[in-house]
Amino acid sequence: VDLVFLESLCKELQKKFFQQRCKLGRIGQQNMNQRLNLNIPQKNTFLLPRDILATADRLIGMKFGIGTPNNMNHLKNKCIHSVADLLQDKFGLALVRLENVVRGTICGAIRHKLIPTP
Repeated sequence: VDLVFLESLCKELQKKFFQQRCKLGRIGQQNMNQRLNLNIPQKNTFLLPRDILATADRLIGMKFGIGTPNNMNHLKNKCIHSVADLLQDKFGLALVRLENVVRGTICGAIRHKLIPTP
């Protein structure tokens, strides 16, 4: 690959697509480095033109049978919540709804002078 061509392509990508910055985060950059065999420091958490070029290179290679696709359906790539976490979320939501109903009932009763105000 011609280094001058690669550099000009990076500058063109920078101009077209990176006026706004896309934040990957520390884990996102780590995953990007691992999957694309890059060595970009993890403190750099923004998407770079070389990330796009490496991704395109990998996709082209996969089209020609080089490399293997990631298994996105593997359990290690899933966020698993325990039943206790799910119940806690639902119970918290139910309490918030109950609070809103009680507040509405009390405010309505005060407005209609059913409950004396201090």
